[in-house]
Amino acid sequence: NENFRTDWFLKEQLKAINPLYINELPFADITVKTNAGKYESLILTDDDLYYESISPKEAHAYLPMNLQEKGWKIERLWSRKFMK
Repeated sequence: NENFRTDWFLKEQLKAINPLYINELPFADITVKTNAGKYESLILTDDDLYYESISPKEAHAYLPMNLQEKGWKIERLWSRKFMK
């Protein structure tokens, strides 16, 4: 649908204010890279948290735990923190 807007998603707003935030990996909303292009961390938002998850436990426990076990530094950001 050409009228569908994605700019209200938190991940889109964050990417607009920080050029090091990109949407590159399928298991994170935002990938944070250094100026040298190396992966630094991942940001998980609540944009599609429940829609894409099998269960709340998967969204809040398994995904972050699995990413941390693989050595990823993650941060969870909630859209309500940025609401004005």
